[in-house]
Amino acid sequence: MPAPSDPGRPLAAITNALVGPDGRLVDIALRDGVITAIRDAGGEAPEDGQLDAGGLVVLPGLVDAHVHLDKAHILDRLPGDIDGLPAAIQATSAIKDTFTADDVTARSERVLGALVRRGVTTVRAHAEVEPGAGLVSVETHLALRERWADVVDLEIVAFAQEGILRDRRTGELMDEAMRLGCDVVGICPYADVDGHAAIEDGFARAARWSVPLDVHLDFSDDPRVHLTDDVAHLTAALGFQGRVALGHMTSLGAMAPADAQRRIEALAAAEVGVLALPATDLYLSGRGVDRAWPRGLTRVLELIDAGVPVALATNNHGNGFTPTTTPDPLRMAWLTMLMTHAPAGRWPDLADAVTGMARRALGRPPGGIAPGKTADLVVLDTQIPSDAVLAAPATIGVVRRGRWTAYSTGTA
Repeated sequence: MPAPSDPGRPLAAITNALVGPDGRLVDIALRDGVITAIRDAGGEAPEDGQLDAGGLVVLPGLVDAHVHLDKAHILDRLPGDIDGLPAAIQATSAIKDTFTADDVTARSERVLGALVRRGVTTVRAHAEVEPGAGLVSVETHLALRERWADVVDLEIVAFAQEGILRDRRTGELMDEAMRLGCDVVGICPYADVDGHAAIEDGFARAARWSVPLDVHLDFSDDPRVHLTDDVAHLTAALGFQGRVALGHMTSLGAMAPADAQRRIEALAAAEVGVLALPATDLYLSGRGVDRAWPRGLTRVLELIDAGVPVALATNNHGNGFTPTTTPDPLRMAWLTMLMTHAPAGRWPDLADAVTGMARRALGRPPGGIAPGKTADLVVLDTQIPSDAVLAAPATIGVVRRGRWTAYSTGTA
């Protein structure tokens, strides 16, 4: 498939695109950044302003629903013997005062560039807020949101990684971050002095700023470690349906099926989204266990079956939480397929968990390839729809709001 002669120019159509799990070959008409029509492919040579996808798979723009840009690519600054979540938090905390705006910008743009080349058009990023580091990450992310707006929608979470209640100054900095323009309040109850109180504070703060709430929650192999009940109850009681997302949720995977199902049904009733983080959860889970290692993943398929929107996100890159350095939501779908033993009938669900359903998990309209939807699209180097999950194929090109924004012949 040839690249357009004028990258960045608005496209009038993408012809001969293979869409949907059944592989329908279609022409997609575009205008003003919106899909206006979809019709069976006619086979004609593309006209000026059209792109011939050549029968390759086209997906909606990918979503990375949970990523930490500000602490990516710092392995060379960390000790080599980090063993588990508490050690990763502590080692990272020890160097945060060395993070400068230029440093955070360079490392963040390395990740953003790779995500965009991979077909990601929507990102939710967590900018850490704490007294030691101040608002360097927040200010950097706000500048990145503006600088990258033409190619990616960057949603910013003001995130209290080390707890919002440990130090009064953290809450003050969180409020300042929201005043500066962050989009979401982010909390981490398992790192705080009182998880229950941290959740209550998070809801109150999100309500005060009229923004969604993103919670790192229940990151444990122990089924007795859970605060899901608090979140489900407060979401319904405070009218936060569709505005709460929970990251990790691995202890749900360790629970007995009946215990887990009760909580899954409560999350579904409260319209809470779940952000599974397969690479990090697999890497950090199972430490200290000498047999029958847990897979370290929440109950992805059961959540989807109950109507809970699930996103599969990349989370961390090149640090003590996840040492790998390839930011790619499709690889998260591939990894989840293996970890959940997902049969062929579930592969479209996993593709949806990095496209339309991932947007719903963030409380956004689902998007998709249909008339009236924003023309955010990615062309993959395969003519087999299931390859999107089974092979995480190379990205050939990316369309953002009807404009061709990235062209590649390989992975990020």
